[in-house]
Amino acid sequence: MTLPHQIRMYENWAPVVGRLLLAVAFLIGAAFKIPGTESFAAEVAMTAAVGVPFATVAVFLAFILEVAGGVALVIGWKTRLMAFLLMLFTVLLTALFHSNLSDPMQIGQFVSHLSLIGGLLYVSVYGAQHAAVQACPLPEGLSKTS
Repeated sequence: MTLPHQIRMYENWAPVVGRLLLAVAFLIGAAFKIPGTESFAAEVAMTAAVGVPFATVAVFLAFILEVAGGVALVIGWKTRLMAFLLMLFTVLLTALFHSNLSDPMQIGQFVSHLSLIGGLLYVSVYGAQHAAVQACPLPEGLSKTS
């Protein structure tokens, strides 16, 4: 019996779907940071509350990164670089906002961010592969079969 993960079509399209799902997380996050909205003001207040200096600038830069990174993941352009930058951003968010592991809600968010970091690490190594504006050949020494 052939299982789905053993079919070439699955191998080609599952990474594309995974890339799209990662992108959705950042694009939805960006929607809460649209400058001039009430949610932008709330994001700035939360960011300032954890001690980030220049919170308005930080949230605006986060908005730009989430939009650019999300779109790049969707279309497969500069995928490795954008996944790496989004991974660093997510590590920073995790450290700033979800480090109180005595709170069960924070543990849930912490683990959620860990899974995002893992997915972004994978994309930063293997790139877009298929259905991409810009081809991402594997780095030298890596093969698809290893």
